[in-house]
Amino acid sequence: MPSSIEGSAALQPVAITGQGRAAGDDPLVEVWLHGRSPHTQRAYRADAERFRTHIRVYLYKCRDSTIERFAARSLGSCDGKPA
Repeated sequence: MPSSIEGSAALQPVAITGQGRAAGDDPLVEVWLHGRSPHTQRAYRADAERFRTHIRVYLYKCRDSTIERFAARSLGSCDGKPA
């Protein structure tokens, strides 16, 4: 018997550009934030939004190397100053 997720319309691709991509990533971000404190959710949501403007694919298709480059640019050097 197929799971309810397999037939879900929520899993269908949406537009890869503009609001479509962002809207398609929203459920993944919300799952990631679930159960965290409101303050942590605000901070992480802002980080996720900055990252989502940086990438050109859905979050689930994002490569580790893309995440690492973004983190290096965002975090800068070990002294905490942005690059």
